Order: sequence, then C-alpha cells, then structure tokens
Amino acid sequence: MATKLNVVKRSLIIAFAERYSISALQFISIMVLARILTPEEIGIYTVALAVISFAQVFRDFGVSQYLVQEKVLNKKKVAAALGVTTAIALPLGILAYASAPVIANYYDEPLIRSVIEVSAINFFLLPIGALAPDLLKRGMSFGTRSKINLGSAVTHVTMSISLALMGFGVMSMAWATVGSSVVTAALGQLYLPKKYRVLPSLRGSRAVFSFGTYTLGSNISEQMGTSVADMLIGRVLGFSSLGLFSRARGFNKMYASIFRKATNPVIHANFARENRGENGIGPSYVQTMDYVTLVGWSLAAFMGCMAERMIYVLFGEQWLGAAPIASVLCVGLLISIVNGINQTALVAMGEVRLIFNVSLLFNVLRLVIVLMTVNSGLLAVAAGMSAAFGIRFLIDSAVVYRIVNIEIKRVLKIYAKNLMSVAIICALPLYYLLNPMTDEISILPAIKELVFAGTSSLIAFVCVVVVSNHPAKSELVSLIETFCRGKSGRPAD
Repeated sequence: MATKLNVVKRSLIIAFAERYSISALQFISIMVLARILTPEEIGIYTVALAVISFAQVFRDFGVSQYLVQEKVLNKKKVAAALGVTTAIALPLGILAYASAPVIANYYDEPLIRSVIEVSAINFFLLPIGALAPDLLKRGMSFGTRSKINLGSAVTHVTMSISLALMGFGVMSMAWATVGSSVVTAALGQLYLPKKYRVLPSLRGSRAVFSFGTYTLGSNISEQMGTSVADMLIGRVLGFSSLGLFSRARGFNKMYASIFRKATNPVIHANFARENRGENGIGPSYVQTMDYVTLVGWSLAAFMGCMAERMIYVLFGEQWLGAAPIASVLCVGLLISIVNGINQTALVAMGEVRLIFNVSLLFNVLRLVIVLMTVNSGLLAVAAGMSAAFGIRFLIDSAVVYRIVNIEIKRVLKIYAKNLMSVAIICALPLYYLLNPMTDEISILPAIKELVFAGTSSLIAFVCVVVVSNHPAKSELVSLIETFCRGKSGRPAD
C-alpha cells in the first residue's frame, strides 16, 4: 500500500511541475496575444475552433480511455487502437478541410475558412504520436509523458507569439497548433515504449469500437454543448460578444491548466489501477474527493472572486467586460470539479454507457438553456450553464454512489466541511468581489490587491488544514519540513 501511495505522490509531483511549467508559458502567451488580437479576432477563431473541436471528438474515439482502463494490454490491442485512430483521423482531416468554405460562407467571414483549412493538418499528424502519452500514463510514467507535453507547449507558445508579432493575426494560433502537433508526433515516436511499437491494424478492433462507441457519444454530446453554444452566441450576439464569452470561459479554463490537467491523469490512472485490484476504487474515491474539493474549490472560488483584477492584469482593459461572466461561470466550475471526479471514476470502471446517457441528457439541457437565454445576454447564458452543471451534479453523484457503494452521508460530510473551509480561505477575495475596481485604478494597485488576496488566502488555507486536521495536513507538514531543510542546508533524514 505504501508503495502505491509513493507512486501516486511522485506522479502528482511530476504532473504538477509539468502543469505549472506549461501554465506559466500559456499565461505569457495569453497576456501577449490578448494585447495584440481584438475580441472580434478571438471570436472568429472561437467559431473556427468550434468546428475543428467537434471533428477532434471523433478522431480520438475513446482510444485514450480504452488504453488506460483495459485490464490486460498487449501488442495486438495496441495495434488495434492505433488502427482505429488512423482509420478515423485521416477521413476527418479531409472532411474538415472540405467543410471550411461552407462554414466561412455561413458566417460571411473568409478568415474562418483559412483557420479551418490550416487546423485540418493536425488530423494527418495525429496517428504518428497519438498513443505514446496514453501508454505512458497507463504505466504511471509521468516524467517521460511530461517531456512530450512540455515540448508541445513550448512550440505552441513560441509560434503563436512570434507569428502574432509578425502580423499573422488570428492565423498565428492556427499555425501554432500545427507546430505543436508536429512536435507531439516526433516526441511520441521517440518515447513510445518499445514493447508497443506496432503498425496500425483493424484486427481485434471490435473491443476498441465497443468501448469507443459510448465514449464517442459522450464526447460528441459534450462538444456539441460547447460548440453549438459558441455558434449561437456568435450568430445572435456577434463575434465581439463571443470573444468576451470565450475569454471568460478561457479564464475559467486556467483552473484546468493550474490544477485539473495535473491531477486528472493521475487520478484516472490510479482509479483504473485500483479497479483492476481486489478492493475497488471506493477508498481512493473518498480520499480523492476530500483532497480535490478542498484544494480545487479554494482555487476556483479565489478565481471567481478575483476575476476582475486577474483579467485586468492578464489581458488588459479591453477584456474587462468578460469579468462578470467569468465570476458567474466560476459557480459552475465549483460544481464541475465534483462532476469531473465522478466521470473519471466511471471511465476507470469502464462504465462508458452510463457516462454517455448522463452526458447526452446534460448537454441537451445545456443547449436548451442557451437557446432560452441567449437573447437575454451573456450573463444569462453563464447563469444558465452553471445551473445545468448543478443538475448534472445530482445525476452523476447518484450514479457513482450506487455503483461504487459509497454512503452518501460520508461524502456530504466532506462537502460541508470543505465548503466551510473555502468560505474562510476566500474571505478577503470575497470582499474584493463585493467592491469592484474604480475607473481610475491602474495596473499596480490591481497587482497589489491580487498579491495581498493571494497571500492571505494561502495563509488561511494552511491554518484551516492544520486546525481542522484535514488529511492533507501530513502532506503539508512534510512539504514545509522539506522546504526548511533546504533553507538550512541540512540533508533530508
């Protein structure tokens, strides 16, 4: 058991180091591009990205989840997974390229065509390095996996900023995705485990298709919920409004860059490993929920309260209109943190059909809400989306508790305890939320308020963990002791 915990801890440390490095690079890119590109250009790219993202849902076909959760994996199954990926990705690239003129004509915007046509190149690069990150994730080899992700991120940031400064405008982001795909393909081939170096084959692909069909259905409904909403906002409210909404949603995605993308791969791999064992994922699920809700809710609540200051500092004054939208969307983010753990647990147990059913219901509801609220403005759309996440929380939780056989009272107790902790941790950020910036505020006061709120929240977090004797206390104490030893020059025991 101790060995398993050490593997998980080491994987989390590596994953966080990777994500923070990538997040730092992305923040630099976002800050630069937000000052070069206009809300209208961001809106144009968002519409084009909605089309490409919808096609990208098909290209994966659940292969990533299949490789991680499969109890017994061999060369034949890996070859089948690669065969399915190749058979789907190549036709999708052709279809995406062919659809570009139609989408551009619908929106009467030629740039949309150019973005889609360039982005279609990614589909042809996908099969070359597609499986390596997932196979490394299955083996908990997050150190090697991070090299691929970091290489891709550095390429994307470097190309997007360089091309934007050279005057490529919205096309800078499209070409940057191609560059990062080239690097991912090259590094994927370099670091692919030798035992899994195979040629694509459709022999034995029935199992992949069986698993992937429901996963694909879930992914399609999720992407439709996002992409169709973007298209509706762009069509009804205009590209500038879509640009603001996209920026607000992108601000919320910073949470994923900082926390979710670091923890989810480890949580998924650990749940899948526990599910392959005798005891199931019940104990790991409860412990994970306790850790993630405390840390994740604290971070999401801080972002929601400080959205105005953060957007002003990161993106500039032209994007301040996105701040109220971001704060409302953060309510949905708080709920979706729990939903994410529930969905990860179901994927790890192979319950893809259940995920599909819930996802379909949720995204139909989300689209109905967007249709009902889009004429009332962006805040109404954001509020409706947050309400939809709340409904999904009730459904997801009921499904998971039944399958994993967890007492509802036990989890509700964790929620109540951690919600109280978050209220204490984010007391000062809440004050700032209730006291918006004045018209005369400059960048320096905004930075000071962010630093002050962040420092106070961090101190409050440490105090809450220690006083409440949260399970994270031992990890926190260990981290502080390691830091102190490093400062004093004494070697670790």
